[in-house]
Amino acid sequence: CAVINTHTDFLHKMKCVLPLLILSILSIILCEAEKHFIRSRVMDGEKQDRRMHAVENERLELQSWYDCSKDVGISRPTLTFEDIRSDPPIVTKNSGQIIHKTITYVPVDQDEQELQEITTDFHQFYYVKILQKWMTFLFVKNINECEEHDGTNRLPSGNETIIDGPLCPLKANQPTHIFSIHPPLNTFTPYGMYRSRQVYHNAAGQKIGCADMQFEYKPKRSTEAM
Repeated sequence: CAVINTHTDFLHKMKCVLPLLILSILSIILCEAEKHFIRSRVMDGEKQDRRMHAVENERLELQSWYDCSKDVGISRPTLTFEDIRSDPPIVTKNSGQIIHKTITYVPVDQDEQELQEITTDFHQFYYVKILQKWMTFLFVKNINECEEHDGTNRLPSGNETIIDGPLCPLKANQPTHIFSIHPPLNTFTPYGMYRSRQVYHNAAGQKIGCADMQFEYKPKRSTEAM
């Protein structure tokens, strides 16, 4: 509009101002609608995350480990786990830890009677109580499990000696026991709940199995004197 003097008719002023006012109101409405849409999407995402973590927590509360093949898209795993456990069950400041696993290769194709190569993707989580979420703090890909468990490690157990594998070649339908020895955790490691997820692959890089376990790290076991 042109410059308006003080004697201009009020209606003429409104004709100039009204379109700007309408545009301003529409702009505010669109901005608020966009904010509401974004908040709704964020809330939906948070609800989905909470449902996913609730399912994971429920599984892990029922036992210290579970087969996570379905979680990573493996419809028919060829590696199965009969037993996974931590010794000691609760890790303390100076205890260290030994992880035991019993693994069986169950081939889909009966002509493939052994696995020559096995690698894992190693994913570590820490449970942040204030957020009620598992947070990743370590992710390592393509660990050579054949080298890690080549049958050379020995572990005294009473009157017996436990042999670590060998994992490769892993023959079909023959349960194989492996173990991993971990030294005491770093002094600055926070206490709380930890999770470890290993996704196993064959020589072609295909996912063939998944294991997810948790353990608690405390200053002392409840049975120890304070």
